[in-house]
Amino acid sequence: MVLVLALSGCIEIEDVGGYWRRGSVDPALEGKWLLTPARKGSSQSEIYVVFTKGDGQYEVTTIEISDLKIKKNEGPMKTFAFRGHSFGLIMPPEKSPAATLWPYTVEADGMLRVYDVPEGLGKMAIRTLDDASMVNLVRNIEGPPAWTLLLTGIKVPDPAQ
Repeated sequence: MVLVLALSGCIEIEDVGGYWRRGSVDPALEGKWLLTPARKGSSQSEIYVVFTKGDGQYEVTTIEISDLKIKKNEGPMKTFAFRGHSFGLIMPPEKSPAATLWPYTVEADGMLRVYDVPEGLGKMAIRTLDDASMVNLVRNIEGPPAWTLLLTGIKVPDPAQ
């Protein structure tokens, strides 16, 4: 389950349009999170994601600890809200063809929840990220079938900070 944010449960975006400039950093995400897959039978590795605030964006790093420690820079990320929903937009690493978008919430109890497309819809992709595509995406989030909880996360102390 390496590269949790970049490969699992995210929506591929070919062209981010003006949404990158509209993005910001959600202060609730900053720090190190221990992630737990919501689906039974998923990886037993410890998986962390670290959001490090930079120049108007986050640098996102995933860390998987199993027999080996695998650390990967996922790329820069900004967050934005659209019609009451929060999204993380990660720009692609040099060799990746598409940006990724993932719906998330940080609850009042501090729990991070990352969502996947509804089961049965398969992989979702958006050619150009614009207001029309976001309206359709939010319509899918709000109406049946419901989006599936992919990951939960709790913030953990990072001794490196």
